[in-house]
Amino acid sequence: MSDSPLDPNELEAIQDAVREAQGKVDRPSSAPPPPMNMGEDILPLALIADDRVAESARPAAMRLAERWAELAGARLKHVLKGEVEIRVVSAEVVDGGALREELEQMWSCALSLSDRPGTALVAVGGPMISGVAARLLGAVNEESEEDERPPTGASLRVFEPVGRALVDSLVIRWEGQDRCRIEVDDSDAGTEVEKRALCESDVVVAVTMSVDGPVKGRIRLLSTPAVMVPPPQPIEAVPAAPGAIECALGQVDVDVRVELGRAQLSLADLKQVKPGTILTLGQFVDDPLPVECSGVVKAYGRAVVTRGVLAVEVVGAAPSGGQSSSDNSGPLGAAGSAAERQEKVA
Repeated sequence: MSDSPLDPNELEAIQDAVREAQGKVDRPSSAPPPPMNMGEDILPLALIADDRVAESARPAAMRLAERWAELAGARLKHVLKGEVEIRVVSAEVVDGGALREELEQMWSCALSLSDRPGTALVAVGGPMISGVAARLLGAVNEESEEDERPPTGASLRVFEPVGRALVDSLVIRWEGQDRCRIEVDDSDAGTEVEKRALCESDVVVAVTMSVDGPVKGRIRLLSTPAVMVPPPQPIEAVPAAPGAIECALGQVDVDVRVELGRAQLSLADLKQVKPGTILTLGQFVDDPLPVECSGVVKAYGRAVVTRGVLAVEVVGAAPSGGQSSSDNSGPLGAAGSAAERQEKVA
């Protein structure tokens, strides 16, 4: 889902689009919205999540295509004995159903990645298939025309080794970039299964590359979004040596503060303060003194003198987790303040 809440109008528009895609009857815009059930709620939210994954997959697909185009161009140049330029045109998010008719007229090969789910397909189309087949069969060395007719079965069989060389160049670049293992399934049955899965997907990342030179055409890399996003690398937890943490933290300096007591004066009384003035603190001599570490009371103690120096002897620990220094109840509870004790004595 989006980081910000959906506007009610936006949510209603998404629900209308989903109902229309499922063949439901559109309701008039003036009619009140029908009651929603959980089934209708889940589908649009899932589509939004897929779109966000696809948007994060597009940059990764573009980077892969740029590296693939360089190596694929070198392979085609070697096969066709001429200068070939392969240029990345776009990386976009499309509906899989829109690819069905196009894929029927293209040579294709399926890929699967060992470390992530999903489907990937390399598809080659345009006059490139017939042009490559003609050149391999010794046709006149002329540039192919823009002929979008479906390739014949014979052209597809002649083009097969060249198509496989293009796929191999993609595998080299992809495995080198993502450190993954890729399996190629160029069988007709396997390719048809993956092609059908892509066409039935609501969100497909499509990278298009144009081929220019002795032959012209286009190469497309199609995949579900999860295929283009490498999974997060696991972080191995290494246990620390015994006492290592205590030793490291033991070198950290900590400020310890002990408060003898507090007094509250008016501004007029404060103005009268001078040398010799005695300020009475709200603390008895036998009251425990809070021992604070970084503003948190960790223990209680009593004032003593050792070797002529004022010191504090710890007499007890604070409750588990300590308490804020603003809490003046101390270990005596609500009746622990000096004022309340004076009332009891009175």
